[in-house]
Amino acid sequence: MGAAIDLINSQWSKLTGDQQSVLSLMKTINVIPGKKGGISSKTFVFDFGFERGIKGQSVAWTASDIAHDSLHIRQYFRMGEGSRGPDAMRRESEATQFQIKVGRTLGLSKHEIQVLREYAAHPERYWPEENR
Repeated sequence: MGAAIDLINSQWSKLTGDQQSVLSLMKTINVIPGKKGGISSKTFVFDFGFERGIKGQSVAWTASDIAHDSLHIRQYFRMGEGSRGPDAMRRESEATQFQIKVGRTLGLSKHEIQVLREYAAHPERYWPEENR
């Protein structure tokens, strides 16, 4: 996680003002065991599942995942708490598109970008049923 934050900081000047603004919304990250995680809409603490976002992932992927969940904070401020169904899938797709844009600056590989494009196009395939 430290390497991902260092990567964001080292590329900060290459990010757009909007990207910097969104990333600045992230205040606290807790690395937790397992694959689950996400942003709390009450505390805005990001519980980052080790197996989901760090284990086996590149530093650029982990850093871009921070950008993804930072956008969810902006979405909450602009649109209120997320809901289930189509709105949740739209928000997830939007956050993944943001992740791709930031991730390009942070050094995501072509393969990683392609994987994220698939996530953005079909978020319902990657979300557990209980979250839809």
